[in-house]
Amino acid sequence: LIVRNPNRWHPLDQFTGLPLLQLLPAHQATRVAERLGRRRSTVRLVSPPKAVRELRAAGFADVAHEPSPASRWPGFAKPFARYQHLVARRPR
Repeated sequence: LIVRNPNRWHPLDQFTGLPLLQLLPAHQATRVAERLGRRRSTVRLVSPPKAVRELRAAGFADVAHEPSPASRWPGFAKPFARYQHLVARRPR
């Protein structure tokens, strides 16, 4: 399994491009976006560590979080890259 997940910890909201909007609860983020004339998905993004835990809980094995390979972010800042990649293997 390969998942390309918009990163909730990136400084810009992945749906609207507005700064830090994704850190609000989903219903508040949607209201703010609407007031600013932007549409926003109601999908709630999770942090990379939470996504790893959810995949493990679903029975996947060898779950790993990989920051975006094309990212130019320095190593210490990779958790804030725009996209996070999660890889996992289905157990046999």
